[in-house]
Amino acid sequence: MATTSKKKKKIDFPYAKKAFADHGLKDEIWLPSTQNEYWKYTNLSSLSRIDFFKNPNNETNLESCEFSIDPYEGGSYDIFFFNGHIVETFLENFSDIDGLSVSLSGNQGNVSIDSNPLILMNQKLKGDSINIEVSQNTILDKPIRLIFFSSKHRNPVAWHPGVNLKINRGSKVEVFEHYLSESNDVYWCNSLLSIELGQSAELDHYRLQEESINAWNTSYNLVSIGENSQYENFSLVTGAEMSRNEINLELNGRDSICSLNGSHLVDSKRVSDTTTQIIHNAPYSKSQEKYLSILGGNSRSVLQGKIIVAREAQNIEGEQLLRSILLSENAEACTKPELEIYADQVKCTHGATIGQLDDSQLFYLQSRGLNLNDAKALIINGLMNDHFNLIRSKEARDLMRGAFESSLRGNLEILGTI
Repeated sequence: MATTSKKKKKIDFPYAKKAFADHGLKDEIWLPSTQNEYWKYTNLSSLSRIDFFKNPNNETNLESCEFSIDPYEGGSYDIFFFNGHIVETFLENFSDIDGLSVSLSGNQGNVSIDSNPLILMNQKLKGDSINIEVSQNTILDKPIRLIFFSSKHRNPVAWHPGVNLKINRGSKVEVFEHYLSESNDVYWCNSLLSIELGQSAELDHYRLQEESINAWNTSYNLVSIGENSQYENFSLVTGAEMSRNEINLELNGRDSICSLNGSHLVDSKRVSDTTTQIIHNAPYSKSQEKYLSILGGNSRSVLQGKIIVAREAQNIEGEQLLRSILLSENAEACTKPELEIYADQVKCTHGATIGQLDDSQLFYLQSRGLNLNDAKALIINGLMNDHFNLIRSKEARDLMRGAFESSLRGNLEILGTI
């Protein structure tokens, strides 16, 4: 009689078990396997085999580091995470800003998400966490920039930073996350952002991830949007061995609006995963998702987007488009758009496309004197310019475009022969 073996839905994670034991915690801890539907296309088995060391405290000697961060035009309010630890001297700059409160937090909040082990690690292992609150009817004159920087270190290290952001009624804020590393050393950043928008509040939230080939980055965003509020999110990923940016967003107020957009530019054996879930809980709410992946080498892009419309959320609009461009025959794009609708009066669309650059366009540009790589770069930049126009902030748009063009110019594998 033939027998079948049942594949495990969980992966043992020695680092996490030891870290939990050191904290006196008895929770069962593991990593999700590809048998888990939400992790079907992203394999964490390599992460489970890394022997992470405890990240040393108070090693925040910025003067000894070699890094460069493009400035915001007009300046920004910077919060610096150095190897996962908050540089407290930066917090002194927030003491006299009207309508803005920034303080250290003793915990990461109390996010309850069904058996998500990465979030459990973030909350239980108590990495550095910060509270940011914007008072009612406040319009900040500068964006808040969250800088997550990894310096050189001898052993693989892991950290679990947290940010709790509350924007009260009638306020407008811009937040820019920036992840970067000084070397190719191995590390894992497992972050949690909890965001709450009050009535008639607006948040432009941007994320630029340009880490090294040996970095691991997992992030979770929990976003609650109130009545007549607007939330814009744009992310650009050009780095890390494996990254997963997960967004769980709820439109909880009438006439609330969200826009989730972004792009992956990855090569080699990198894996870049964006997984989103938008829940329409209120009538007359609107959502839009547009993601574009550009893939070279043996890379893989994962774009998973799910829209859920509750029964009471009548007269909503939802739009979802996931696109991928393969520049190598070995690159792989995994897309999964989903709709789950329980209301009657809705307008929802979703779609996914995977393809290559147009040969006729490449031939035309080469006939006008461009070499193959320059022709590819011109077409890709044209596609991305349309995508970058989804960003409302000029300063954020310029930073994103500059990072993308720099990565594209210096990446022969991305532009290599198809």
